[in-house]
Amino acid sequence: TQGRVTGNSNGSATITASLGGVSGSTSLTVNSVTLVSINIGSNLTITRGNTSNLIATGTFSDGSTQNITNLVNWSSSNTTNVSISNGSSTKGQAAGNAVGTATLSATLNDASLTNGATIASNNVTATVTTPP
Repeated sequence: TQGRVTGNSNGSATITASLGGVSGSTSLTVNSVTLVSINIGSNLTITRGNTSNLIATGTFSDGSTQNITNLVNWSSSNTTNVSISNGSSTKGQAAGNAVGTATLSATLNDASLTNGATIASNNVTATVTTPP
């Protein structure tokens, strides 16, 4: 894409654009960041038969945060009670299947973000209740 800059490695570069004899420039510095932690919120209550969307927020070594919901692998300790989707359009959607609890978690093992380390979220306890 014209005008898009991609950082390929650490370092600095000067970016220049010109048109009709007029030009402008800026400097760009690329630094590596690694994923430090994943947060998926606090405990969740879902009524049986309903769903709730979880959001995974990654915190990086430079202090920045980013929504990484679609990058993580979601799991449930008890899919009988609460299942959680890894589907492309429903990633992070928890479904209350039966009354009870489950521990939901998000993990990411992506060498480009974490140097190959698996980063686990703070787990969330999901409680399914009977609908009113």
